[in-house]
Amino acid sequence: MADMQAALADVLASIDDITVRLRPGAVQELAASGDRSLVPRVQAALERCLDDEDHEGVELLAEILAGIRGTRAFPLLLRAVARPVKHEWEGLQATLAVLMAADPAGCRPAVLAFAAERHRDLRCAGLWALGHVVTPADVELLEAALRDADRRVRGTALGALSELHGDERVVPAMVGMLRDPELGLRSGALMSLGYYGDLAALDSMVALRTDPSVLVREVLSVAVAQLLAPTWRPSTKAATAAQAETARAALRELLGDENRSVRGCAERALARL
Repeated sequence: MADMQAALADVLASIDDITVRLRPGAVQELAASGDRSLVPRVQAALERCLDDEDHEGVELLAEILAGIRGTRAFPLLLRAVARPVKHEWEGLQATLAVLMAADPAGCRPAVLAFAAERHRDLRCAGLWALGHVVTPADVELLEAALRDADRRVRGTALGALSELHGDERVVPAMVGMLRDPELGLRSGALMSLGYYGDLAALDSMVALRTDPSVLVREVLSVAVAQLLAPTWRPSTKAATAAQAETARAALRELLGDENRSVRGCAERALARL
C-alpha cells in the first residue's frame, strides 16, 4: 500500500510541475491497484484540477479514480464533466464512456437522474451520457428535451436521440428539429436524418433548400446524398423513382443558389447520385 501512496505522490508531482516526468504505466498501476485508501487524495487533487481547468490532470486522476472505484465513481465524474469550461472535458468524457460501455445498466440510474435535473449543465451532462446508454424507453424523455427552451439542451438531446436506431418515433422527432430556430440544430437534424437512412424524411429535408442559412443549405446537399447514396453503410431501402427525382430536383435548384459554396455542395451531391 505504501508503494501505491508513493506512486500517487509521483503522479501528483508531475501534474503540479511540468518538469517532473510521469513514469510510464504509473497511472494504469494505480487504477488497477484497488487501493481505496488513495481515493481521498485523488478526489482532492481532482477537485483542484477541475478548478484550475487542468484537462491533463483531470484525465489522469479520473482514470485512477474510475479504475479503483469503477461504476461507483461514475456520478462524481459525471458531475465533474458538467462543469462549464472553455473546452470540453474530452479526456474525462472518454473515461466516462469506458465506464458506461463496461456497465451500462450500472450507470443508467445516475444518467437518468442527471438528465432529469433542472440545472442546465447537469441536465446536459446527463443527456450527453444518455447517448451512450440510450434505450427505446428514453424516447419520451428525449422528445421533451427537444422542446426545451434552451438551445444546448435541445442540441444535446438531438445527439443522444441520433444514437437510437430502429424506433419508429425517432425520425418524426428529428424531422421536427428541422424547424428549430437555431441553424446549428437544423443542420444537425439534417445530418442525422441523412445518416439515419429513412427516406420518409426526404420531403421534409428538401423543404430546407430555401432556408436562410448558408450552412443549412450546404448540409442539405450532403445529407440528401448520404440518404440516397450512403458511403458508410448499405442502403436500408432503395429510393423510388419519385424520391430520386425529388432529391435531384432539390439539388438542381441549389445549383442556382446565390452562394458559391452551396452550389459546390449541390454539384458534388448530384455527382454522387
